[in-house]
Amino acid sequence: MIAITVLATSPAPAKDFQKGNLSGSWDTTLSWGAQFRLDDPDPAIIGLPEGGSAFSVNGDDGNLNYETGIISNVLKLTTELELGYKNVGTFVRFRGFYDEENEDGERARKPLTQDAKDRIGSRADILDAFVWGKFSLGGRPAEIRMGEQVLSWGESTFIQGGINTINPVDVSAIRVPGAELREALTPEGMVTFSLGTSENTSLELLYLYDWGRTKIDPPGSYWSSQDFAGNGGSHVFLGFGDFPDDGVFPFTDRPFLGVPRAESVFADDGGQYGAAFRVFIPSWNGTELGFYYLNFHSRLPTINGTTGTLAGALTASRMGNAGVAALTALAGGAGRDQAIAAGVLNGVLAGLTTLEAGVAAQAAVDTALAGGDPTAVLTGLGSDAFGATANYFLAYPE
Repeated sequence: MIAITVLATSPAPAKDFQKGNLSGSWDTTLSWGAQFRLDDPDPAIIGLPEGGSAFSVNGDDGNLNYETGIISNVLKLTTELELGYKNVGTFVRFRGFYDEENEDGERARKPLTQDAKDRIGSRADILDAFVWGKFSLGGRPAEIRMGEQVLSWGESTFIQGGINTINPVDVSAIRVPGAELREALTPEGMVTFSLGTSENTSLELLYLYDWGRTKIDPPGSYWSSQDFAGNGGSHVFLGFGDFPDDGVFPFTDRPFLGVPRAESVFADDGGQYGAAFRVFIPSWNGTELGFYYLNFHSRLPTINGTTGTLAGALTASRMGNAGVAALTALAGGAGRDQAIAAGVLNGVLAGLTTLEAGVAAQAAVDTALAGGDPTAVLTGLGSDAFGATANYFLAYPE
């Protein structure tokens, strides 16, 4: 995929003021940006049912949703206010944007869910919001901060799994035209305490009372690489690309071969804390050594699942048998309706509902009469029946 970004930014000069012991600063940036797709989707990342060559339909909705042309048209406002009085103060940062293309535009394949629009269509967020106080402790400088804030430890910025994982990454936020690097990290509720223990050493303590997860691109959005894990994802589809994932199948009234999504298992807010000790060594060409300890809950999920039930397996087997009974009757000279009736009778006697038996029998007979492969259809129906009793979910380890 190829995309370009056009950007116009109008930063207002920061308004600094001071009156006695009260000081402050107000900084606002207004920007407009647009992104354009310049090339058609690569068939290698499009599922087989949609004319591509990929053996999966679980990662192509974003590509199929956006044709060549504009894919994002965003007006964004970022404003931040800092106030200080003597040795105490507060800092607040707000961001809001409206993307006309993603909020109101027509999508080529699947409409964006409301969850997806809440991520990439329009948003208004208070980001940083904390208070601070500076004081002396034992004759050494100290500072305490409390509230929603960003704290970076170590030197890594985006390498996952390192010490700089205190704040989760908001992936969809930095896709927005005009996004700034500081918008990549989501402020978290925490209390920090820092103390200059000597001229060349310092101690920093951290306690997080809030937990947040990394936010990925929602399914169906242009930059998404999967259709099931982000906000709005509801099913993961089986079948190696044999059937489409648009929920349309002539014999069922739900997403065919779709394993439903269960509720995510989130980590607790509490139980996250850490410490940092830094040593500055002037004689080593100004080298700083940092020693860190951090106990935190994962910001990235593991994808888990529960297998289908015994009832689902029995339904799958019985539907297959009902289809085979219908095909046997058809091969023996029975007409379409008679063959379907034979399959329904077999299925009902085995414990299926009339609807379940009828779906299997009709699918098998109509596929055979059309010159298709009834075995593949019956296999799909069996997998669908069993998969419908399974589920997948996201879990965040502690």
